[in-house]
Amino acid sequence: QILSAKELKQVQDDKTRLTEHFIQTLPLLLDKYRADPEKLANLLAIPQYFDLDIYTTSRQESNLDFLLKKIISIVEKLHDTEVLETCAKTLEQLCTEGNAIYTRCDVARSTLIDMIVNKYKEAVDEWRSLIEGEETPDEDETFNVVHSLKKVSIFSQCHNLGHWNIWESIYKDIVEAKDGNKSLPEEAVKYCICACFFGILWDLRHLEELMESGSNGNQELALLKHNLNNFMEAMKEMLLLGPSQVYKEEWVRRRLLRLSLHGSILKSTLFTILKMREEIVNAVQKEGHNVKAKHLEGAMHVNLEQAMLEWFSQHRAQNVPINRLMMQRKADEFALRLGIVQAYIVICDILVMFCDQLANNPHLGDLVYYADRNLQMILNDFIQSYVFVMEDDDEQDEHSKIEELHKRRNFLASFCKLIVYNVIPTKVACDIFKHYVKYYNDYGDIIKATLGKAREINKTNCARTMALSLTLLFKDLQRDGIRELAKRFALSFGLDAVKNREAITALHREGILFSVNPLENIEDPTGPPPNLPFLEILTEFTNKLLKQDKRVVLTFLDRRITAGMPSSRGEDWQPLLMYRNSLVHGETDQPPVTSKRAYGRKKKEAVEEEEGVVEEAEDQTSDQEFVSG
Repeated sequence: QILSAKELKQVQDDKTRLTEHFIQTLPLLLDKYRADPEKLANLLAIPQYFDLDIYTTSRQESNLDFLLKKIISIVEKLHDTEVLETCAKTLEQLCTEGNAIYTRCDVARSTLIDMIVNKYKEAVDEWRSLIEGEETPDEDETFNVVHSLKKVSIFSQCHNLGHWNIWESIYKDIVEAKDGNKSLPEEAVKYCICACFFGILWDLRHLEELMESGSNGNQELALLKHNLNNFMEAMKEMLLLGPSQVYKEEWVRRRLLRLSLHGSILKSTLFTILKMREEIVNAVQKEGHNVKAKHLEGAMHVNLEQAMLEWFSQHRAQNVPINRLMMQRKADEFALRLGIVQAYIVICDILVMFCDQLANNPHLGDLVYYADRNLQMILNDFIQSYVFVMEDDDEQDEHSKIEELHKRRNFLASFCKLIVYNVIPTKVACDIFKHYVKYYNDYGDIIKATLGKAREINKTNCARTMALSLTLLFKDLQRDGIRELAKRFALSFGLDAVKNREAITALHREGILFSVNPLENIEDPTGPPPNLPFLEILTEFTNKLLKQDKRVVLTFLDRRITAGMPSSRGEDWQPLLMYRNSLVHGETDQPPVTSKRAYGRKKKEAVEEEEGVVEEAEDQTSDQEFVSG
């Protein structure tokens, strides 16, 4: 909404009155309500709405110094997250370049950052010394390292800490998180990930400013690329250490069986363990079952495995029934504490920030970070493990369920934006689209929006991805929801058949190829291809074909399965007969709305054009993206 001149004047007058009042009273109010974090955070936000010029025009520099000292004192002594975040944002506003008070505020900011960086260095040096001496840090030492990193993390979001050269030290803490004996508490590792992430973003901004000014930033570019690649590798390893994979190696099975025979694990739970997550399997591989409780507090990866086994052993000792769902939830609970969530979100954000749009600047092209197939699979595994999960209604109260659903929606949105911004191929979304119907109430709006954007990027690739999603459900034997999903997909194409002509024919082609491959039925050599029932699903898309395209699709179908066509119409072959009939007799269906276009060509030319639609889709891909994905 655009404000009128009168309304703008009223806003400015209110801003002036607010500033004149709180310039003098705010520092005193901060002292008065220091013990109440909620009120303190609200008061600290007020300067974000000041008319900062009044500090100089009204000669109130002394009150500005008073306010800055209060902010420094609050950051030094308090640890509430909301209070610290508000301090960082307010200080960012006060340090806006171009204001008359900038220099004074910038000095105060440097003083504050010096303080929190020095406290971090002291705390982490003490922690590392204790670990190297094989000593266990006490509560005070743990508190110091966690909250010093917390402040570094929060202020790095609003202020560039690059001049303090602590990125390498923080990154070292992330790398050591893979070693449970050396790593920081899991909360501290989360802050490390956040601080390193924003450090990289600040370095990118600094590099862009150097390029704009005409300076040579080759050295900065090389360092940023090095840090970016190292950080992303660490994040991928963090995700891989989470419970997103299941071990299937035969030697693990033999090891578990041996433990079962010796009574370490009951035979009745052997199958459950085999299907369990990575932490459980790794923990079982280790023979040390006695873990001191103090080692479980703040446990990172290696200790996590021990913690998981300890939990299992305690339940078995108490004869508490354990099922796979309980164990999976417990493993996920431990893993989500580790910073795995932060690693996932950071990877998604960096892929967007460092996508191929950076190549528009010839000097920044080397910084583009591409998601290879391995990374795409890692991210997809995370989504399948943490988003598309069924809840037990009796486990949580309503508020907790809503909160967990909100988190999972954010996880899914982070992944889907990679599709929307064309960072990863549309094909990767097939495992997302297949859940459209089953999880419609929770994520239907997100998946629908992603489908729409994917279609805008490339209609044909989107259609082929739909076909792939349907084949995945078919392979999983989820026959109940597959027809409903096909109907939803068909409706999403709308009524303009000409506009979607290539996409629809590509979808039919993919479906036919899946249905007839393999052509031989191993279980019944005289029977139809095992995937032939999929043709029944394809009938949902027949009425989206143009009349002339139906004939071409029919020809495409007959060339691939004519040899196996039975002379009799057995029940096993009914999907084929049903699909052929929909192509032959479907011309009486409701005619599609077509764009205004002349089709008054000779019959021979028309047939050649029709055959070209499917033949082109058969001989080559519509887009290199789909293949490379």
